[in-house]
Amino acid sequence: MKIKLISFGFNWGIPKEVSFIVDCRGILNPSRIRGLNALRGTDSIVMDRVLAAPATKHVLRYIQNTIKIRDEEGHEGVTIGVACSQGHHRSVAIVEEAARILRLNGHQVQILHRDINRREK
Repeated sequence: MKIKLISFGFNWGIPKEVSFIVDCRGILNPSRIRGLNALRGTDSIVMDRVLAAPATKHVLRYIQNTIKIRDEEGHEGVTIGVACSQGHHRSVAIVEEAARILRLNGHQVQILHRDINRREK
């Protein structure tokens, strides 16, 4: 099954190609922590903060379960959008971790961080 994970910011609109949307805005926003705003979800300090949040485990489990169900139903692929406000921190870190986990389980995963370099609104 083809798996595509797209991180994006709700402030920039929802990508048309997503089948499912995962909202990460309930996870602590690293942009509100001094020194982290200029960084991105691919930076280890930001990723560590996001992955340490209790809600992140639930989000990652939801992504894995969604893919498992789609695979069992015989779907050829799935595109999951993972969103936060700007698409810089939380959604990026979660897409990176979800892709890592899925690849460890033998899946081929394509990722796109659509809004990672956009200026804040």
